[in-house]
Amino acid sequence: MSDSNAAKRSVMLKCAIFAALFIAAYIASKFIDSHVFKLSRYVVLAIAGIVLFHDVFAEGLKDWKAYPLKNALWVLGGILGITVAQVIGAIPQGIFYPDYSDINSDNVANAMQVLSPLVYIPVMGILGPIAEEVFFRLLVVHKLRSKIPVAVCIILSALLFTCYHMHAVSLPEFVSCLPHGASGAVFAFVMAKRKNLVTNCAVHVVFNLMCLLVYSLGPA
Repeated sequence: MSDSNAAKRSVMLKCAIFAALFIAAYIASKFIDSHVFKLSRYVVLAIAGIVLFHDVFAEGLKDWKAYPLKNALWVLGGILGITVAQVIGAIPQGIFYPDYSDINSDNVANAMQVLSPLVYIPVMGILGPIAEEVFFRLLVVHKLRSKIPVAVCIILSALLFTCYHMHAVSLPEFVSCLPHGASGAVFAFVMAKRKNLVTNCAVHVVFNLMCLLVYSLGPA
């Protein structure tokens, strides 16, 4: 019993440490207007997440070894689901604020113009998704589901993911970020059903890399 309690305390401590780091980095990014800082925080957070939850990643990789096709299909289904969800999530903006451009997309475009692809591709395409999956899906969905209904975890994760991508407190900004919330709901659903952090990271990484490719090939 004591070993079980010690293990639970260890998990809670790891969750608290990562949550504190993630929130502190988010708050700091609001005061430090630098692409380098905003990208470097993802490097730190991704490394921290992998180190703190290395056992969770190891379990996920073991599951991939055992069920490669099943996990690959979940990745494919997740990407398709996110694509559909983002289209649906963009409808309110198209109706009410068709000329509004969300600040997050502008920031991404600006970063891609001033930074080398050797910097922004691994950070925004790989490390960023890993950090976000640890916080929004592992902590908010997988860990909280033992305390509150999983449906509430999914809604909470999607709402937090929406707010996370907002860079101004305004109705147009919130509406423009609804596609992020819609994709967050899909990410959360994948975690709730598959319970594999590696699969979630794979979905997020592949989708982000696809988006970066679209950004790169788009008009300047």
